[in-house]
Amino acid sequence: MKKLFKATFAIALSSMLLFSCSKAEQVTAPDDSNLVKVTLIAGNPQVNPGTKTEISGTTPYWSVGDVIGVSNGTSSNESFSTSITSASKTAEFTGTTVSGDLYAYYPYTTNGVGSAASTTGAKVDIPANQNPTVSSFDSKADLMVAKQFTVSPENTTVSGLQFKRLSAIVKVVLKDNTTGTVLASQHPSSVSLETSEDGDLLAGRAVIDFENQSLSEIYYNGTKKVTANYTSSTHFLINSSNAAYFSVYPRELQAGTTLTVTASTEDYEISKVITIPAGGINLEAGKITTLNIGLSDAQVTASSSGLALPFVDDFSWQTATSEKGLTDEDVDDKWSAFERAYAGKAAGAVRIGTGSATGHLTTAELDLSSAFHVIVSAYAYNASDDSKIEVVVDGETTKIAEESMTSTTTATDYIFNFDAATNKSKVKITTNQKRAILTNVQIISGTYVFPPVINVTTATPISVANTASTGNVIAYTINNPVTGVSLTASSTDSWISNISVASGQVTFNVAAQTSGAPARSGIITLSYTGAPDVEVVVNQAAGSGGETEKTFTITSGDVVNTSSYKTYSNTVSSRVWLITFGGNTISVGTNNKNRGNCNLSDYSEYAVSPVTTSSVASAFANTTSLSNVKKIKYTFNGGSNQDNTNVYLLYSSDGTTFSQIALTSGTQGAAISSGTEFEFAKCSGYFAVLFEATNSSGNWRIDDVELTFTYIE
Repeated sequence: MKKLFKATFAIALSSMLLFSCSKAEQVTAPDDSNLVKVTLIAGNPQVNPGTKTEISGTTPYWSVGDVIGVSNGTSSNESFSTSITSASKTAEFTGTTVSGDLYAYYPYTTNGVGSAASTTGAKVDIPANQNPTVSSFDSKADLMVAKQFTVSPENTTVSGLQFKRLSAIVKVVLKDNTTGTVLASQHPSSVSLETSEDGDLLAGRAVIDFENQSLSEIYYNGTKKVTANYTSSTHFLINSSNAAYFSVYPRELQAGTTLTVTASTEDYEISKVITIPAGGINLEAGKITTLNIGLSDAQVTASSSGLALPFVDDFSWQTATSEKGLTDEDVDDKWSAFERAYAGKAAGAVRIGTGSATGHLTTAELDLSSAFHVIVSAYAYNASDDSKIEVVVDGETTKIAEESMTSTTTATDYIFNFDAATNKSKVKITTNQKRAILTNVQIISGTYVFPPVINVTTATPISVANTASTGNVIAYTINNPVTGVSLTASSTDSWISNISVASGQVTFNVAAQTSGAPARSGIITLSYTGAPDVEVVVNQAAGSGGETEKTFTITSGDVVNTSSYKTYSNTVSSRVWLITFGGNTISVGTNNKNRGNCNLSDYSEYAVSPVTTSSVASAFANTTSLSNVKKIKYTFNGGSNQDNTNVYLLYSSDGTTFSQIALTSGTQGAAISSGTEFEFAKCSGYFAVLFEATNSSGNWRIDDVELTFTYIE
């Protein structure tokens, strides 16, 4: 058996030889002269704690929150985390794993370790949508692997573990050669690279080959396009020096193919198609390829605002009924980016996220230059996911629903108000964790006004004594109050009076009960313009010296196990299930004649004998005294297999001769449904419910019997 233990890795992220291509002048189509090999020398760059690699400096750094994966190479896959509080050249990662020969890789993936694309290893993703910083690529898109190492219970610390970068880095420098240098004050909100050939995939899922320290071919969610997305805190100024960084799948782009570079800034759209020159361009693993993109007037156009509101998507474009992963061809153009997006449980719905990771849909650019609100209709994939809808605007402003999704069938509308953003903003729909099913997304101008809601904070119903009382209190609050609107309260019950409304409470008086009067209930209605009325029930005890009505209900769960048929002896022409009640006892199928105020005595006129079986004889336990039963009501939903079933309500005033007061006839093989109520002045007699199967053979069953007794105390 493999022993589990906690291991500590002291890891140094080594400096690596990187490759760059650059040119001092404008480049229309790069050739070999643009490719210059450089070595980054360790210096003293300013380090941002959230950045893993500072390209403007020379030393790679581990980041706060980094998580690596540790695997035996074929099956195990454990996450190891670091507790560093700022960016560091070295970091200790701790976690639990098996002993033996192991490999480490970055970043840890929940996709697991296994075989795909003829390779066995960690199934990792190069994301199509990345979030680089001003001076670096997206650290979460950086794929790295370490050489094999060995751990054992005697050797739980591994020092000096070095990582090799498996992805290629592309650095895109936008050079403003326009008339009047119109891009000089512009900041890209996105920059994209797209190859022309279907086989030249830049992002998607591949397998890390631990032994050979390489990547398999992309085998899932492959895409030719990769996009760098920026926020106001991560974007860069276009100045012929700053650049966009991409982590891409390493490959050689063949001569004659094309690479399209597009970008969006505050005021302009940029698009340039580059034809790969003779010799091609090799996007080599572990190296930087720099592309200097000279931009003329022809490649830069003034951009209009984003799509006008309202933005509405009911996902009618999603017609698949199986939960397949969505591709660029599947997703409507109104969405500019997505990750871990799948066909929903049914057509017209989209699932985002998995059981271990969130997903998202991000809109195309929208004109959000004035206040707006977002309505997301969604339900839970699994109630246990405990997921909440989350909406992010331009990667900066985030709002999360207050409540987790619980229903797995019915969508709830989650509404979020936002202040004005820009005229080219994007909205990301995601979850705080795991997954959700989306059925509709609306983005609408203006602030949504939530309707007021009355909340009663006093426990209800309110119980009061049978004596007169004043100043009884109903406490309340108003959600989303409206200026100038106040709560009102009223009642149509004459014994409730002097209703008065103050801030946060309603007070009222009640009159005394007369002697012997039964308990009573009244209603106080709370009203607030724009909110549904709330009715508060007030129960007052019976007057002194009187009688109080109470009810006792027996449901089918108390009666008999309805999951199987009951077979009875065929010694008589009919098979009978008999319920008798009276005194303190309720029993089933017995022939006892315990004389009580309400007890079955004799039912001989029906020419049947009661059937006694242990399975039903003990079905009823002793109950509250029924010696003063006033009313009996039964409801019955039954079915028969081969027999016709009749249901009788019997009554006897003297305990000797019983009369039939109700009969419901059943049809063979069909369910019957009935509800009968019989009321006594007081229970001075005897009564029973009798179920009769009139055929002489076969099995018979009864389901869903409910008996309700109203009695006097």
